[in-house]
Amino acid sequence: MHSKIFPLIIFGLLVTGCTSTDMGSASLPKTIEEINWITTCEADYTSSNCDNAILKMLQNQENVGLYAVMEPYEDPEKTEACLEEPKSSVCEGTRIISNSQITDLTCEPVEAFGFGDYCYTKLVLWNKGNVPIDDFISASIYDDEGRKFAADVNGNFENGFVAMKYSDSFEIDLNPGKFEIVHFGFSIPSRDAIFTRLTVGGYDSSFNIPLCLKTRGINYDETKVKIFENSRLLNSCTFNWDKFAYESRPVA
Repeated sequence: MHSKIFPLIIFGLLVTGCTSTDMGSASLPKTIEEINWITTCEADYTSSNCDNAILKMLQNQENVGLYAVMEPYEDPEKTEACLEEPKSSVCEGTRIISNSQITDLTCEPVEAFGFGDYCYTKLVLWNKGNVPIDDFISASIYDDEGRKFAADVNGNFENGFVAMKYSDSFEIDLNPGKFEIVHFGFSIPSRDAIFTRLTVGGYDSSFNIPLCLKTRGINYDETKVKIFENSRLLNSCTFNWDKFAYESRPVA
């Protein structure tokens, strides 16, 4: 498995990934929270400041309860240790740790899951609201044809030295401010499918993550694997205010 890994709102920007599909009025005002989100995440999409800017922007749109985060890939070669001494043991350890973590949504053959192609992700589910969340949370991904693929991988699977539990649903009991880490896997017809959003939710909770085909921050063979990241990070996507849609950046 390739690797690396963030929780209730139906955000007004229900996107179709990194295409330029119209999603609402282009005349909506640019609030301070929206402007801060764009400038902060475009400056450093892996920073905690970007995470906080996304949350504040979403909270300004709707009341946020469940909040889901996919941790973005961070290039180990750009860490302080590897920039100072690429051949050091500290840098090599950083590479090993990076390669043993699950980040973003990765789609590829996974022998441990069974025959065929799968997408998998690690999510941090947060209760960012003011009331407890007691729910059974499942997940689905949607492609650019509108097809829905529900999480259907169940069992404990090793990634590196760590055994991770995958399930089609998790019982979540979170007080305000608390979080839980979960893993979802999806069997898909082909790794060439383009996925546009990931949704998590249960009876009383839901959250949408718009997806963008990853073109920046990591080099990988797209004929063998597809990686999708959270479009709101504004790394592989930009947000076009005139069209009110995410658009792909050119490959760096």
